[in-house]
Amino acid sequence: MIGRILLVLVIAFAVGLYFPESRAVIAEYASPVIDPYLSMSTEEEMKDIMDEVKTYQRENFERLPDERNFDEWVEARFSGEGSLDSWGRPYEYQVDRGQIHLISWGPDGERGTDDDIRVTRPVRAGGG
Repeated sequence: MIGRILLVLVIAFAVGLYFPESRAVIAEYASPVIDPYLSMSTEEEMKDIMDEVKTYQRENFERLPDERNFDEWVEARFSGEGSLDSWGRPYEYQVDRGQIHLISWGPDGERGTDDDIRVTRPVRAGGG
């Protein structure tokens, strides 16, 4: 079954390359299959980034990366486009009320919808 899905996706990708006007249609039909995998991949990457944030905090006298240049901070530590989610949008990094939040607005790119992906850790190791 997975082999057939992959074959269909490869063919759709080839058609999208050859007929650029078909890309939007292909993306629309493929998204229910692809988005769950992209969501899982994004969440795992976000957990890795958050682990790096906590390591940085331990190694830098409890300082956290600056929110204003977080994208550059991530790019310096992760290869490729580490500061972008699976849909090519930057992660949102927030520190407030004793919590560190890393957010992807998910496949639809809209804030506050059910497909948002959020990884949260306490600022302090003990939780507060």
